[in-house]
Amino acid sequence: MTDDELREMLIPFRTRAVEEGYPWEDIDPLPAEEVDRWIGHVRPCAVLTGGGNGPVAGRFGGPLLLPAEIQDPEHPYLASVDFAALPKDATDLPLPPDGRLLLFASLDETDGDGNCGQAGTPVKERDKNKNTWNGYPGDDHYQKIVDSYPQGELRARTKPDLPYHSLPAFPHADELVTVWCDASDRRGHLQIGGYADLEARRFDRTFSTVYWNP
Repeated sequence: MTDDELREMLIPFRTRAVEEGYPWEDIDPLPAEEVDRWIGHVRPCAVLTGGGNGPVAGRFGGPLLLPAEIQDPEHPYLASVDFAALPKDATDLPLPPDGRLLLFASLDETDGDGNCGQAGTPVKERDKNKNTWNGYPGDDHYQKIVDSYPQGELRARTKPDLPYHSLPAFPHADELVTVWCDASDRRGHLQIGGYADLEARRFDRTFSTVYWNP
C-alpha cells in the first residue's frame, strides 16, 4: 500500500483533529499544518482481528507447536501469525516471507527470556489436555485469566498507523495522540508493524512493534 493510499485512509482522523479536536478532554481543534506534519509520519501496519474482511493470517489460541527440545513456556500461549498469509507490504518491517510467529502473554511484568526457536526448526504439537505453560501451577485466578483468552481465526488488513508518543517539534503531540487513539479505535486486535503504544529504543532504533490490545 502506498503512502498516498495510507494518507487517504487518514482523512477522517484529519477532519476530526482539525475541525473537532477532542471535547471530552477539552482538546480544541488542532492546527491543520501540525496535523498534516503528524500524518507525514504514517506507517503501514497489519491489523489482525477476529472478524471482518481480509485473509486468514493467524489465530487466537489453537494448537501450540514448538520444537521438541523446548520445554513448556513460562507464559501461556496467546496467538500465532502466519507470515506467508500477511498482505503484501502490510508493514515496513523486514519480516521473513514464511514461518509462524508465536505470541505468549505475560500475566505479570517481565523482562523476557529471549527467543524460543528459529525459522526452519521442526515442531511438535503440545498436549491440548495439559497447560502448555509452566507458570503459576494450581493457581485458579491465573487459570481463569488464561481460559478467558479469545479463540478463533485472525484476519489481516493493512491499516495506517501514527505515533502513540511525543515527537520533537510537535507542540500538540499529546493532543494528537489522544485524538488518534480515539479515532483509530483498535481494541481486541493484534498489530504488527506501525507504532507500539510503548516504545523501547536502543542505538536509535525502535523495537516493540508487535502488541495485543485486549
